[in-house]
Amino acid sequence: MSPELGPASLVVGDTSAFSRLARGDAPSEALRRCADGRFLFLSFVTVGEALRGAWARGWSQKRVEALEDSLRPYGILTGNVRVARTYAELWALLRRAGTPVGDNDLWIAATALAQDPPLPVLTTDGDFRKIAAVSDLQVEGLNTP
Repeated sequence: MSPELGPASLVVGDTSAFSRLARGDAPSEALRRCADGRFLFLSFVTVGEALRGAWARGWSQKRVEALEDSLRPYGILTGNVRVARTYAELWALLRRAGTPVGDNDLWIAATALAQDPPLPVLTTDGDFRKIAAVSDLQVEGLNTP
């Protein structure tokens, strides 16, 4: 993490937040206010989902490279044993609670929670509320339409 920024200045954007901010959707202004003055990280999972979407839509190599270039300003958080353990713990907690959540959302939440200190997730995806209900995950941006 960036040493010049304190923990309150850091946030992990999930795929919904990244996509809306990148496209400039109408709700992106509210997301921008949540992210304003903060350093936005992305999980390796969000990067994979963004690239999968591009390839699934048949984007040209040039357009995919432009997407990759648009990722440069973000810190990319990678997976490790701590992230994998956090993912497994979240999965088990949600299974016991009878609350299904998509694997990619779990990986993004695990990536945020595995940081020292844990980071909040900026999202418009309600599944992160379910994850927060069984963990210490802090979620921002859910009131964004």
